[in-house]
Amino acid sequence: MAGRPPGLRTLVRALGKLSPAQVRQLFKKAKPSGQLERLEHERDKHMRAIQRLERQMAKLSGGNNQTVAPKRRWRLSVETRRKMAEAAKRRWSKANGSTSEGAKPKAKRRPFSAETRAKMAEAQKRRWAKAKATVGS
Repeated sequence: MAGRPPGLRTLVRALGKLSPAQVRQLFKKAKPSGQLERLEHERDKHMRAIQRLERQMAKLSGGNNQTVAPKRRWRLSVETRRKMAEAAKRRWSKANGSTSEGAKPKAKRRPFSAETRAKMAEAQKRRWAKAKATVGS
């Protein structure tokens, strides 16, 4: 797949991002086969379609043929963010069946006894011995 040449659509998309001068410079060394003119025509057609869509979007958004400025993001105070976090914790605690206001603290794990650790180590050694035996066969 990596060695396969790009398709026509890929080339047209790439050429659509270039200016006419860049396209001419790119294809100066190419064989003259009429493809350059066709590709430039395709690029120009796509650019006109983009401009038409941008005008329609501006008209729908109430502007007069100008691009729409990005909306500003809301700035929240520290107090508001704290209230929102507390509300979210209350919602999650209700969803998880907890009756307390805050989230439940995570229970600490008890350490394994020496006997349990020895059993676990022995079982692991048996598993490794079995795995090595099947690989060696």
